[in-house]
Amino acid sequence: PIVFDVDSSGTLAFEEGTAAVVVAPTAKIIDVDHTLLVNATVQIASGLQPGHDVLGVLGGPSSLAYDYNKTSGKLVITSATGSLVALTDYQQAFQKLTFNNANKNLTIDNRTIEFQVNDGTHTSLLRQAGSFVTIGVNAVNDAPVLKCGCASDLSMKENTQIIVADTLVL
Repeated sequence: PIVFDVDSSGTLAFEEGTAAVVVAPTAKIIDVDHTLLVNATVQIASGLQPGHDVLGVLGGPSSLAYDYNKTSGKLVITSATGSLVALTDYQQAFQKLTFNNANKNLTIDNRTIEFQVNDGTHTSLLRQAGSFVTIGVNAVNDAPVLKCGCASDLSMKENTQIIVADTLVL
């Protein structure tokens, strides 16, 4: 059997407007009878904001191909050449896996990221201890912005009025 281990002891934090976060920097794959793997999947199993949540592999091994479906939240990792790839390459890819959401109106539901690998004989079990990571998503209350088509930004002193148009007073 395949043993997969990511540090799922706590919740990883992601805040709106920040850079992508590395999801599983200490991921480990152990397969006592196979050193090569067929494929792997990583999926946002719960809390997905379709079209906005993104899983990617930053600087992963070139021996692997990465295909992310933004609608399902599923990242499929396979051989770039069609042959089996070393387990250590998949492990490195998992260690470089990132989560991001650039939406300014993101949902604050926690995201559960599930990992699965296949050695051609067995597929690791989903939801086994160590096979998932929880990401806590924090939204930021962005300040409102007035767009008026003016040649320059509007500024004013505290407790004063600015008349922008006959019908608009700030």
